[in-house]
Amino acid sequence: MFRRTLLLLNDALDDRVATAITLVTFAGTLILPYATMLFGHACAAAWIAIGIYALLRGGRDDTGRRWLYLGWLALGAAVLTEYPAIVIASGVAVAAIAAADKPRRVAIAAPLFLLPLLGILVHNTTCFGSPLSLGYGKLENTPFTGMKRGVFGVALPSPGAFVQLLLGGYRGLFFYSPVLAMTAACFGFWPKRLRLRIGAPLLVALVLVISGYAYWQGGTCFGPRHLVVAIPVLALGAAFVPSRRSSS
Repeated sequence: MFRRTLLLLNDALDDRVATAITLVTFAGTLILPYATMLFGHACAAAWIAIGIYALLRGGRDDTGRRWLYLGWLALGAAVLTEYPAIVIASGVAVAAIAAADKPRRVAIAAPLFLLPLLGILVHNTTCFGSPLSLGYGKLENTPFTGMKRGVFGVALPSPGAFVQLLLGGYRGLFFYSPVLAMTAACFGFWPKRLRLRIGAPLLVALVLVISGYAYWQGGTCFGPRHLVVAIPVLALGAAFVPSRRSSS
């Protein structure tokens, strides 16, 4: 799905280049190690990758209603997997609607996003006795006082956390997955229309998810584990990676 998204964004992109970018994204970043561990981050990233392609595809194809259904369900499944994915999912949703030939047709299918979230209500009822009772709300009188900041620890971005989560040697995304620094820079090569309609909403979501969480360090882990879900979005910048062509 990620590879198809690259080619959907840039139909002039060479198939081999698209395959190479896909392999680097999923085997050369933090997605790979976290896919082997009992964390939900890589699973959520996969749902985001499916959602991006399906919504963009459905927004271009008059016969692609099934793609719209899949896209909204995939974004909902990403949030079901981990709550912070809602920030990236929201960016994807805005980008898909803005880029669609018929935005209303994309938006009208959005209620399907809520269907996977019923799983959260079942989980909360089973574990905490109420469908609207979240685990993050059960941390009173614990050392995790930062969870009172904003909405369950998520608030406005912190410039310091933003720098540390991108460039720091302790939790920096570009430190652990340096190829993503290149893909991020490639957003500058996007055509203006795509940069405004797709790139801008995705980048705003990235900024919010990168530095708005009180416990950005991620606890006992390696790298910025909370940013794994954002890697497919950041890697999409390489859809317009500059290429050198022979002049002969």
